[in-house]
Amino acid sequence: MSYHIRQASLAVMMVCLTAAGGPVVAAEWIYTVQRGDNPWSLTERYLAGIKYWPRIQQLNQITDPEHIPPGTRLRIPVAWLRRTDAVATVAAVNGEVRISGRGRGRAATSGMQLRAGDVVKTARDSNLTLSLPDGSRVLVHAESELHLDDLGMFENTDYYDLRMSVKAGRLESLVAPLGGGPGRFEITTPAAVTAVRGTRYRVSATSTATRTEVTEGAVGVATDGGTVDVPPGFGSVAERGSPPAPPVALLPAPDIAALPALVERVPLRFTVPALPGATAYRVQIATAADFASPLFDGRAENT
Repeated sequence: MSYHIRQASLAVMMVCLTAAGGPVVAAEWIYTVQRGDNPWSLTERYLAGIKYWPRIQQLNQITDPEHIPPGTRLRIPVAWLRRTDAVATVAAVNGEVRISGRGRGRAATSGMQLRAGDVVKTARDSNLTLSLPDGSRVLVHAESELHLDDLGMFENTDYYDLRMSVKAGRLESLVAPLGGGPGRFEITTPAAVTAVRGTRYRVSATSTATRTEVTEGAVGVATDGGTVDVPPGFGSVAERGSPPAPPVALLPAPDIAALPALVERVPLRFTVPALPGATAYRVQIATAADFASPLFDGRAENT
């Protein structure tokens, strides 16, 4: 079997993760009128009840509801949209992973569909990759606990309401872009909340602190004590009740040019040039180049 190797350095000060302090949902959905649209057809297609069609007309000051010019941008409050339950899918499982919640427990299997109320628990040397309905992906690392608090979608749109919480452990998230409408991707930890879109970041949580490392996009970090924005290539630590630490630049990736791109036999021993400022390295080994489901994820104290 062939393996891919990825290695990333950890900064001297462990970059910590935090997030926006509360739900971040667009108050309004902006809809661009298509030929033939009118308040009645829009209500039937998108809204929670027929009572909303006169409200659309009044809010947007529509004087001729049967002849709305194509291209007109209409404001529609998110609270009026029709919402339904969504599901997440287990894309890959390595090792021992249990799914509990909703009154039952079972072993995780690839292709399993999860719903709001389910809980993912990974054992030592195990992980699970979860595909969310909006195209986002979450990798739940070993010895972690992830609660699926809410999985919802707005009917006939591409926008979702996805809320999860990490009680302990580590996650890697690749969050789909928001686009132009309402939507929420929110991960809560004991110390903070992350609310992001179009972002790739890592989360590590304990009962008192949260650490984030942002590699793409940006994350708002907030606790009861304050808020800070974390740009790509930076990290921040948030402790419960204290202001988030100012963002710290992540160390660059170590030089692994001398390593083979594929490893076909194990065990494997290798060294990399020491990276100034690094106190440890995290090594991942996977069968796929996107590292969506690593076979190995470990920390090395030296090179």
